[in-house]
Amino acid sequence: MSGCNDMALVRLSDGGVPLAIGTEDGIEWWNALTGQRRPDLTWEGWTIWAVSVGELPDGRPILLGAGHDGVMYRWDVFTGELLGTSPAGVGGGSMMAVGFVPSPDGAGLVVSGDEAGRISRWNAVDGYQVGEPILGAWF
Repeated sequence: MSGCNDMALVRLSDGGVPLAIGTEDGIEWWNALTGQRRPDLTWEGWTIWAVSVGELPDGRPILLGAGHDGVMYRWDVFTGELLGTSPAGVGGGSMMAVGFVPSPDGAGLVVSGDEAGRISRWNAVDGYQVGEPILGAWF
């Protein structure tokens, strides 16, 4: 593994618990219960600084990633397939944090923060930006 930047556990309805690890080279997947690496799910791309778990309206879990290239990523937890990304260059710097906020309509909202202190909001289904970025306050 090329540097462990962040990790997230996913609890599946069948009792499985995959562990996703954001690395310098992308995403690695492990079975958290057995300790077995899942190379079939590995995604090699950009450095991923932070990961989080969200949920699509149909209840399917997704993995979210904050990329060094300034992009927010979304992966299918079951297949490791990249579902999509936010448009490149929206934030203007490395994404450093990512999280998920459930919404009453079931769509959910992804939030990400970049190194310049901008917080962006994204639609969890299609990856499109919601509103303008919020400028975080520096203390």
